Order: sequence, then C-alpha cells, then structure tokens
Amino acid sequence: PIKQARDHDPQGRFVRQWLPALRRVPEAWLFEPWRMPPELTARCGLTLGQDIALPVVDLAEATRTAKARLHERRRQQAVQVEALEVIERHASRAHRHLVSDRQPKQRRQVPAPTAQLSLGLENPS
Repeated sequence: PIKQARDHDPQGRFVRQWLPALRRVPEAWLFEPWRMPPELTARCGLTLGQDIALPVVDLAEATRTAKARLHERRRQQAVQVEALEVIERHASRAHRHLVSDRQPKQRRQVPAPTAQLSLGLENPS
C-alpha cells in the first residue's frame, strides 16, 4: 500500500482528502506517519494510535519473511516438479525446448493436488 500510494498519489491528495488527520503531515512522512519524529508528530497535531492507527505488522519484516518462505518452497523438489508440469501443460510449444534443461534429474509422478499449495503464512511465528 505504501508503494502504491507513492506511485499513484505522490502529493498525497487522496490521502489528505479522506484522512483529515494527515492533512498537515509533510509529504516525506505522509505514507508512513508512524515513522515521524515525535516532535514533528506533535507539531502536526497528530496522535498516533488515536488519530491514525499504527501498523499491524512491520511491512519490511513481513516482506522479508514471506520472500524467504517462498524461496524455501521453490527449492523443494515436489514444487519444482509441479512447476515444470505446469510449464509443459501451458507453455508455448515453440518454447518447450527451454524446459528440458531445467527438469530435475529424477522425475517422479506427483499426484494432482486436491487443494491449493499452502505457503505456510497462516501462522507466522
């Protein structure tokens, strides 16, 4: 959400219109007001946790954790086999020769999944 806001509303017009508590916040802090120095927060008349909610999670830490879990899953042979099967099923026939170099050495039959692959993000620790 922070990147989207910076990309699509760099001056913060939308945010300032719909979140009056942030109207006095400088552009540099508008999309992450909880990071403002306390004296600037006071000068803007903003009480964090009251005028605007504090973040539920640390976005940078949550992103790092999610990426690490995704990369761990991608290293598992069963996931690699399934990915190659998807490519074989759906890739352009003109590019199938590119897949042959990436196939695991021991290809095994994997039963069709009955449910969606879980990334293990349900219970972050």
